[in-house]
Amino acid sequence: MATPSSRYGIWMPALICSLMNNFAPSERTPPPTLTGPVPGDTYLAKLAQGAAIVLVGRVFGRATSALTHVILARFLGPQDFGLYAIGWTTLQLGGALAVLGLDKGIMYYGSGHRETDQYLVHSVLRQSIGLACALGIVFGTGLYLCAPWLATQVFGKANLISVMCLFAPAFCFFSGLRVAAAASRISQRMQFSIYTE
Repeated sequence: MATPSSRYGIWMPALICSLMNNFAPSERTPPPTLTGPVPGDTYLAKLAQGAAIVLVGRVFGRATSALTHVILARFLGPQDFGLYAIGWTTLQLGGALAVLGLDKGIMYYGSGHRETDQYLVHSVLRQSIGLACALGIVFGTGLYLCAPWLATQVFGKANLISVMCLFAPAFCFFSGLRVAAAASRISQRMQFSIYTE
């Protein structure tokens, strides 16, 4: 009885070699010379500048957020800051769900069609930001209506009702800004994305 390795051992290397020969380049191109400017040099410089802006902006944003939370914890006390933290976390999670991936879809679609059909890209941007704001209103309204049940039945804290009702209107702005930040990344102007975050 033939084992699998002996059965495939004869023709498998020949098949691999023939496939490699089919995909190998027929003629080799000489390496580029380094005299004169490289065509992608400006693109790489713009990409590096955008990455630096994002890095500095994110570090500054995280440091500001941490400082704000420390100050709020100091002034509010443990119990009230805990209520604030629950409301803020609800906004973060609900805002991420409210955009339904529109921020990623805009970057994927817009970067591929930005040069070819700008009118269509602008139309998609407007529709996506409008849809994200509408979904934010729906999620915010749902949180506002469900706040008494969530506060008492899920978290067991009646004081949380007012906090959730205060965070509910922010869903519209949060989801709209998230999609707008993704839209600003298409144009490779990262500073607008950082401002919105």
